[in-house]
Amino acid sequence: MTTIELGPWFRRAGFAAGVMMFCRFATLFFHANKGFHLANRSRPFHRDLADCRARVLVVGDSIGVGTGAQCAEESIAGLLGREFPDVAVINRARNGAKCADTLRQLRDMAEDRKYDVVLVHVGGNDVLRATPLPDIERDIAEVLREARRRTEHVIFIAPPNVGLCPVFFPPFSWLLTMRSRRARAIFVRAAADAGVTLVDLFRERRDDVFSRNPRLYFADDRLHPTSASYRAAYHAICEGSKLREVLRAIDVELAAAA
Repeated sequence: MTTIELGPWFRRAGFAAGVMMFCRFATLFFHANKGFHLANRSRPFHRDLADCRARVLVVGDSIGVGTGAQCAEESIAGLLGREFPDVAVINRARNGAKCADTLRQLRDMAEDRKYDVVLVHVGGNDVLRATPLPDIERDIAEVLREARRRTEHVIFIAPPNVGLCPVFFPPFSWLLTMRSRRARAIFVRAAADAGVTLVDLFRERRDDVFSRNPRLYFADDRLHPTSASYRAAYHAICEGSKLREVLRAIDVELAAAA
């Protein structure tokens, strides 16, 4: 077969590839629009109590907000509030926040206000929005130092493998997995340096149960978690940290003081 004879086949293949790529980008924008509406509808679980047994501060991004959950009570903060109804949950998390934004959330809090636990949910937007790795390293170190100023018990919930979110397709999913992997190394090191508890949600594809069942674990935008994902994350936090032990120990201390 000559080059001239191959020409039409190459043109047809190129046209088919172009149509496929156009459809994929159209789908991406469709889901991005759904994500925009999800974020607009979401409200962080926040409960400030005048007479509370303990205080928990939540800072960070949409994971702290609970975007994608059926309601605020099914977010991580909401599940904590349900388990500990006499604990104040001060939620300053905001959709789209990066590490630098989370640092501002912490610095905007009163200097003299202390908390029994600080939950930090951040990092995914830095991966997704191409924050340079040196900036991520600097910003997360400052975030964790600032959180430590407010409590002895900081729990840093590092983001999952962003490249596995079903909204993304190759080669973008590969690039985001590579960035997630590099950012994870930074988060692990920063948590160790700051002496805070790390709950690492990153998984390689072979170990990730969420991407195998996207209808259960991903919201309509195919990016944010569902209520089922938040329940799994809350379980991982409780298993991988001393959150429950710290909050339950306050009961014992108060009973002894009485």
